[in-house]
Amino acid sequence: MKKLSIQQSVFLDVLRCFAAQMVLVEHVLTSYGFREVFVGSFGVVVFFILSGFLISMSAARDAERNVFTFKGYLIGRFSRIFTLYVPVLFLVLLCDHFVSVYGGGALEKVDEQRSLINFLGSILMLQQNPISEILSQVLGLGFFEIKPYGSARPIWSVAVEWWIYVFFGGVFFYKTKEPVSYTHLTLPTIYSV
Repeated sequence: MKKLSIQQSVFLDVLRCFAAQMVLVEHVLTSYGFREVFVGSFGVVVFFILSGFLISMSAARDAERNVFTFKGYLIGRFSRIFTLYVPVLFLVLLCDHFVSVYGGGALEKVDEQRSLINFLGSILMLQQNPISEILSQVLGLGFFEIKPYGSARPIWSVAVEWWIYVFFGGVFFYKTKEPVSYTHLTLPTIYSV
């Protein structure tokens, strides 16, 4: 599989940056009272599609060189995501605590999500996953209802991205036991999106 040129790589990075900025714009606009703004949702979808494409290309290149392993893939994804994600979650914990103590009730809407189960669930990327949602809402087992911790509600998309990566890696690893072809690249890409 051909490697991306520098120009192609920069172009895709700019698109991903633009998609992330769309999410930021929606959060700013909705915080000022604008309600029917959906540029952030579009930005998340664009970011996921571009990420899926880049991960697929990287995995296919590794598989062609016979260096793709599921363990190596997960370590790479884990280190890219969790090295920023966990410190941010602890920063949210400190900021939420500071605002709840000194902010005069400014966190009333998120105080109910400031619990140990939500914090641990967020660290493990279990917030709002389909299994916990079914157990809590359909079966009425409220203990399994794990929401993003405190004011870190926007991190739901990071958990989705993580589980897509895990699923994609498993499917790709299974499929690369056979010779790599564009069919093998296309199917996991569709699964990951």
